[in-house]
Amino acid sequence: MAKNIQKPTVRAIAEACGVSRTAVSWALNGKPGVSDAVRRKILKVAASCNYKLDPKIAQVMSGIARGGAGEALTQIAIVGAEELDEAPPCAGNGLLNRFCLGFERRIKELGVGLNAFWLGEKGMNEQRLEDILKARGVEGVVFLFNYGSEQPDFKFNISDFSVASICNFVKSAKIDAADVNIHNCMCIAMEKAKEYGYKRPGLAVKNTTAERGNHTWESAFLYEQRVFLKKNRVPIFWSEVEEMTGMLEWYERHQPDVIIGHEPPSLSYLRREGIRVPEDVGYIALEEHDPDWNLSCVNIHPRMIGSAAVDLVLERIRDGIKGEPEISKTVLIDGHWVDGETLRRKKA
Repeated sequence: MAKNIQKPTVRAIAEACGVSRTAVSWALNGKPGVSDAVRRKILKVAASCNYKLDPKIAQVMSGIARGGAGEALTQIAIVGAEELDEAPPCAGNGLLNRFCLGFERRIKELGVGLNAFWLGEKGMNEQRLEDILKARGVEGVVFLFNYGSEQPDFKFNISDFSVASICNFVKSAKIDAADVNIHNCMCIAMEKAKEYGYKRPGLAVKNTTAERGNHTWESAFLYEQRVFLKKNRVPIFWSEVEEMTGMLEWYERHQPDVIIGHEPPSLSYLRREGIRVPEDVGYIALEEHDPDWNLSCVNIHPRMIGSAAVDLVLERIRDGIKGEPEISKTVLIDGHWVDGETLRRKKA
């Protein structure tokens, strides 16, 4: 039992609770993977033997240890940019909604106070939002921007908050971000194109999406394209507009046999022009907007990205770092392949 623990270590707590050391580590550090009941037991034993938790972790975990009773001591806000069409959790946008769901899930796991705001709300502006956050005792802020739209005019004063961004879209300030591993995802897409027997993969991308990704989508595509015969290397199609105007001319001129793109713009364009997928051309989506569409795609794990953004902010709160850190960091989440109905295996 806890009272017999001579030296409070993770191993000793694990033995007293009858769980693994990994479970103890997860519970003490606020990570998922253990039930609430086991987590409370571990925290109770750790407290009884005077195990020294990191002060900020102890504060965050206190809500869980109380079984959810009382008010959370740490408050974090998710702030949707003015460019969004609606407030978080952005129910009308499948991708943004899953970012928000990951954020909310992690918040609940840790017993942290949840606040959600939208700069596009009537009467809201940066100064008013800053005043509200301070009045509510919010210490950390996660920013959410619209994936694929123009670069936002970021004016929010972050100096009094620990901050991070879902996807690395803030260029005017150096802040932490949780983002998709773009190169990894493109490599997966190109490997699958080759595996299915396609010989002329083409990339169709909006300029705004390309710019927000620091043109990593294109650079990864060009790098992976080297394994295809030179005569089969299709030039990239860039579009200035959402409707992907000019894509048909590019398709007819260069004849890609599989198109890699961000759904919905590029796939929707193909279908509007009467191009059958996968009969006329294969299609690989670089994000999964709606699982019901049965796309052959790379899942970029938006829920994990949203969750990772919370962890970044909590780390900065723990370390007492507000505003721009001396050195910002980005956590990259790998994608994984999802089989769908927009590819078919080509005959050798």
